Amino acid sequence: MTARILIVAALLLLLAACASNQDASGSSSASEYGYLNLAGSMINREAWVDGTQLGVDPEADSNRVRLKAGPHKLEFRSSNRILRAEDILVEAGQTVEVTVP
Repeated sequence: MTARILIVAALLLLLAACASNQDASGSSSASEYGYLNLAGSMINREAWVDGTQLGVDPEADSNRVRLKAGPHKLEFRSSNRILRAEDILVEAGQTVEVTVP
């Protein structure tokens, strides 16, 4: 009977260790994200990151968007033309600030 209790206790400890490891390496960890801050008016402007239009408030003087850490292609467009295109690097837990053209 004592051997069974020890085996069950060991299995529970093993499962707890595996669960905490999985949480630490989860793919949606907050540490894998950073922010892009668009400073300036977005009136008559669109912001695109990696070919996807961002949902920004054109009336706000600053828009903050959460992005996965890593390199991204940022474009500002107006009337179907590209006003500015640049590559940005978003680092985990950091904010990249870009002035709107």
